Amino acid sequence: MKVYACYANKDYEYRWNTILKFGKSWDVIGTVIMKNPGSAKPEMKVGDGLSEILTKKFDEHEQVRGTWYHFSPDITMRCIERLFKKYYESDNLNGVIRVFNLCNVINANYKGLLVELKKCEVDSSLAYTTDFDVENITAPTYIGWGQAWKKDFKERCKPYFKKAREEEYTILDDDIKSNPFYHPLYLMNYGGPKTKCIVDKFVKKD
Repeated sequence: MKVYACYANKDYEYRWNTILKFGKSWDVIGTVIMKNPGSAKPEMKVGDGLSEILTKKFDEHEQVRGTWYHFSPDITMRCIERLFKKYYESDNLNGVIRVFNLCNVINANYKGLLVELKKCEVDSSLAYTTDFDVENITAPTYIGWGQAWKKDFKERCKPYFKKAREEEYTILDDDIKSNPFYHPLYLMNYGGPKTKCIVDKFVKKD
């Protein structure tokens, strides 16, 4: 797995438009939507040639253009890889999984993130790229934002869920309240028996 993402450090660190790249293909083979970036670290800027490819294929955001960086994969990204291998019934993924977040502020501690957001010091143009993210959802999609839709990001969850339903593939249950939205880390490491059930329910409709 190779990980690329747009990154900025302006008082707070921001990561958005995350790309998990497998094999040689640049075709999008899935999407994951979660709460916010976790422990993955920026390693170095992407070279000009690769940056041009990434921008052309995955960054048409007119107002928020970031600098592309190589990132180290974290444990959640590894769980996403395992989830999609299970979905595709293959140990060899070939393509790109896009990862979007309800908030782009990097903080592995979710409660700490909420405290930071209440200070109103984050750059909203970087912290939330909702419209751009929603426009680029590609099936099959897995939503792993847990209980964020109930309170903290209730309004920001709605357009993601609505777009997912319009794409003619199943995102668990039609009623948002009926879905657990397990985080991939829980699903693949601790959820055990739940994994096959979840995978069955986010497959594309015939």
